[in-house]
Amino acid sequence: MASSEGLLSESNCLEDIIIIWLDETIANPDTILLSQRKNLLLSYVKAIQPFTNDSACMKYIANITDVHILFIVSGSHGEKIVPIIHDLPKLTFIYIFCADKNKHEIWTKQFNKIRGVFNDDLLLSIKVKDDVCSLVNINFPFGLFDSAQRSLQELSKEQASFMWFQLVTELLLRLPHTPDSKAEMVTECHSHYKENGVQLEKITIFENTYQACDAIKWYTENTFVFQLFNKAFRMQDFDVIFKYRYFLVDLFNQLGSLYNQQFKNRQGYLTVYRGQRMYREELMKLKHNVGHLISINTFFSASLSCSVAANFSGNGEDLSIGIESVIFDIEVDLTVSCRPFANIDQLSCIKDECEVLFSVGTIFRIESVELETDAIWLVKLTWTNECSQQLTKMNQLTGLLDFYTGHYIGDHPSVLTFGLFLSKMGCLQQAKRFYINLRKILSTDHPDRGVLHNNLGEIMRKLGYFNQARHHFERAIEYCIDTMSIFHPVWAVIHSNLALLHLTLKRPKHALKCYHCALLVISRFRDLNANQNTYIQESKATVYHGMGSAYILLDQPQKAVDFYQKALEIELKTLPQDHPTLIDTYNELGSVNLRLNEWTKALEKYEESLRIAQHNLLGSDWKLVNLHINVAALIYFVTGNKSKTLVHCSQALQIMEQSKLPSISCNRMEVYKSLANLYT
Repeated sequence: MASSEGLLSESNCLEDIIIIWLDETIANPDTILLSQRKNLLLSYVKAIQPFTNDSACMKYIANITDVHILFIVSGSHGEKIVPIIHDLPKLTFIYIFCADKNKHEIWTKQFNKIRGVFNDDLLLSIKVKDDVCSLVNINFPFGLFDSAQRSLQELSKEQASFMWFQLVTELLLRLPHTPDSKAEMVTECHSHYKENGVQLEKITIFENTYQACDAIKWYTENTFVFQLFNKAFRMQDFDVIFKYRYFLVDLFNQLGSLYNQQFKNRQGYLTVYRGQRMYREELMKLKHNVGHLISINTFFSASLSCSVAANFSGNGEDLSIGIESVIFDIEVDLTVSCRPFANIDQLSCIKDECEVLFSVGTIFRIESVELETDAIWLVKLTWTNECSQQLTKMNQLTGLLDFYTGHYIGDHPSVLTFGLFLSKMGCLQQAKRFYINLRKILSTDHPDRGVLHNNLGEIMRKLGYFNQARHHFERAIEYCIDTMSIFHPVWAVIHSNLALLHLTLKRPKHALKCYHCALLVISRFRDLNANQNTYIQESKATVYHGMGSAYILLDQPQKAVDFYQKALEIELKTLPQDHPTLIDTYNELGSVNLRLNEWTKALEKYEESLRIAQHNLLGSDWKLVNLHINVAALIYFVTGNKSKTLVHCSQALQIMEQSKLPSISCNRMEVYKSLANLYT
């Protein structure tokens, strides 16, 4: 049976890498032997799960998911169990720990996951440490965009992911330190390593001694900071990234300070190298995207020395299990602005590696991916003026980045903006958790508490929890009455969101009352700067759009057209070109034109909505399908053009197949009916 020291339960297996140790000598979890072995390894992994019984061990392995398993096993147990479990994908590496090394080196030669046969604790620990570092780095998080290998829809999702990652990190970097931000990080670390005494001791040291000037030192030390901080970025787990904002800001600022000292106003180029193990399929993504841009979604290290980098590449030793050895050759034009980077050799805990650390979100262009030797690939990345221009030419991407940065982040953003971004990204459950957790932290008289309840109410509405949505809107009103003037802009937002709730519940008259209240508040705004005036105009457009929807429910299509048109006029003046909001406005106008039998106008609006949706980073496949169906039907009805109708029907079917959209039988029926009409 498993020993009573079960440090990791099946239901709480949250770490990328775990150690499972099968050895009959581990009968007593309190023995000095087990304690010594654990302490050697617990600096590198979250926990160790010891077993003394083969069947219990195999059952445990079968039940856990989403982890790399490092399996340490005695020679006698290994001979029996390794042939059975060796080919399991979750089992990454195997280590034989025994007394008779010569005996067990014979049978282990046939198994390529076995990293060695050991009879010394220290040598075993060193090998495990090296492998853990390799596995952590093997998940090299990058975002590819402008890719010729993807469909338009997939490309848009890739670019949207890039945009939101850039925006979220930019927001977090601008948030001020608060007394709570360090405590949140420490609490998260305690929770993660609650049964790992080695790491808990280091967390206590961090809590008591850490200063902003120590950020690079702590990052380069192989502790909980490096492991959890990087994991959050690798997984793009924004919930956790937010909790590490305290350290993120310090690390970025210290790196920026070093960058200004070392490279600002410098001429020429900097060439650095990074050794990396990569899964073969990830390397092929790079190879298939030569000439395109790549965003590195974490802080990452490189070296001024190619020989140092080569030591981290693996030299082809893992080819048999699908892991390639890669050296990145990175060239940076020092005259082109970019995210900060710096030589950190003097501050790093690891000396003599000539280490250069790059900031999260750094962008490069892939110049080439070639097999340099039989065992090592060479990937050349550059950041030059030409690369910068390539990014600038992606008009919609840069336009949206500038728009959201200026309108939602600004110089002094609120922590609430983080939840707003999660909502706009479609991460509604994460946004809900964020606001609920923030509600526990904010004092009852905090000025943001009313806005928090308003935002949480809108999340609940989108999730379909209408009673909870109404509750939070009512709480927002209660807090704002005590803290805000009756003509503060937040009232317009609350009334608009309440109106949306009424529209969702098919109560158009109640919705119109709320929208009129919102317009009254908007009309009282005075002495606004340019950004505030733009915000007010956008709020007014939102109200007009909602009023149009209310009049649709009241069966007054002409009034609906008037309000949709008012909304459109404002949106065209205030929003970036082809902003996703325009997709809905044109689509709604097309639908109302259709109800008024204005076929040609309806077709024009649907086609414009479709044009924007096809090139939009934030559009949805579901909208595209419906727009293609509507355009196909109207083209055939208005013009009789069968070939164009066929094109739109085919594209709708293609999107449905590629996206595997759920609940689309009705959409399929509409497409097939349109196709049938073409051949009758």
